[in-house]
Amino acid sequence: MTLLADESLRRHLLRSIDAGRRFSHAAAAQQRRAAILSRRRAYLHLPAVSGARLLAARAALSRLRYPPALWGLVRAAVVVIGGLDLAILPVRGDAWLTWLLIAFFMPPIALVEDYAADSQPFLRQFVPLSPVRLALIDALLPGLLVLFAGTAQVLLLPLAATAKAAALLLLVALLALSTLVQALREAGPDVRAGRLPAPDVLTAALGYGLLVWLGMAQHQVLAAAVALLAVGALCAALLQPA
Repeated sequence: MTLLADESLRRHLLRSIDAGRRFSHAAAAQQRRAAILSRRRAYLHLPAVSGARLLAARAALSRLRYPPALWGLVRAAVVVIGGLDLAILPVRGDAWLTWLLIAFFMPPIALVEDYAADSQPFLRQFVPLSPVRLALIDALLPGLLVLFAGTAQVLLLPLAATAKAAALLLLVALLALSTLVQALREAGPDVRAGRLPAPDVLTAALGYGLLVWLGMAQHQVLAAAVALLAVGALCAALLQPA
């Protein structure tokens, strides 16, 4: 019955899109591509695991099956590592303003793409995890890839050992903050964030503002890392059940 309902819905959508393609050619083309993909044979399979390992394996499998999703991960790395570079390197001028515009208009949504899927009401009832834990597990794979790239860059820079340690802490803090801020965008009404008008915008402005002030303007890398971790803790509190 589930397969029958899914097939009927797909046929109905294709008919409606085909009838209305004179109004939206882009939507019609998207539906045709979806129909072609649905007929392709899937390659690779989920391993025989459960719990958090199953969620991590699903995230890896979805990216291997759909390589264009890696482009979003590249954009997320540009935002996170770019902010780190402006804090640890002697950059002058208004480069921070460019980064801030990029961070707001191209947010690192690739970190929470799997969380957005798992947060759908129908699927969420089968995932007995807290919103914070679910967001961190779903962001584990993309976060590790960005963390690896940022760590490699920091280790290659001619910095003292203490400066590299502070930079790595700031990288972790910026990555955690970016993940939790984007997770707030997908938060449902069952968490504390649902009581605020725009919790993701508020916490992003606070966290990135502190990064610009302490990290990019004052070059207080360690203080910026601590401040970002504090704002990340606030985001985690807002993701708790109401």
